Amino acid sequence: MRIGRKLRQAWGAFWRRSRLVNGEPLNWVSLTVIILLDIFILINVFSGLSEISHWPLSPSQAQPCYEPWQSYRQDRGSDRAIRFLKQQMILEPLPQGHLEQLEESAKGKLGTLSSICLTYAKYQDAVNHPPNQARLRQQQKKQAQIQTLEASNARIRQEYGSTLLEQLAGQPPEQSINLVEAAKAKVTLEANNRQIAALKNEIAALEQAILQEPSSQAFLNFLEDTTQFAQLESEYRRSQFWYPSLQLLLQVLFYCH
Repeated sequence: MRIGRKLRQAWGAFWRRSRLVNGEPLNWVSLTVIILLDIFILINVFSGLSEISHWPLSPSQAQPCYEPWQSYRQDRGSDRAIRFLKQQMILEPLPQGHLEQLEESAKGKLGTLSSICLTYAKYQDAVNHPPNQARLRQQQKKQAQIQTLEASNARIRQEYGSTLLEQLAGQPPEQSINLVEAAKAKVTLEANNRQIAALKNEIAALEQAILQEPSSQAFLNFLEDTTQFAQLESEYRRSQFWYPSLQLLLQVLFYCH
């Protein structure tokens, strides 16, 4: 009971003080205006704190090539090189290359971009040239043809059982609900499979042409440079360590100011 009484007294004292300025009582209009002004100030303070925390370059912004490079190094697939190179190619027309985009992203920010990642971006732009883009488009077109043929094969195999029954029952072919007669199913499947094999060979040739490009070889050799990657990793770890501290320092300076 004594604690409850003290809490009520403290609340009452706070309420009375909140309604007085220099000993003069406030009306409800004045009190509402003061509360709204306080809310407005708080919103601006927190918005400023949030905005200033984005001034420094984050580790992923200062060393943007670290994560894709690390993923490439950890990839153990036999086709990792061609998969990586194809990921660097952008078929849609862009107003800027990788290097220009990277430099643009750092404008107005605190900190510097990794020189290693700037070199990485130059290799990206070198690989993303028209002949390679044309090869990638051809590959995608051929891959779509393969998918169409495989879908046709799947449908033929699914219908083969019913077409065989129709044939055994003596039903005329023109009355069949299926697309391929049983007698033609095997021939069609074999023809489709030959076409699929030919398309896969053509895709392999296109991929080999991309791999053999001097720009591709230079990029892959750069990715295999363990000394460069070790330096980049060291930069990335330092950025991870200092980034939160720099954010906090800027927020404190902003708040104190």
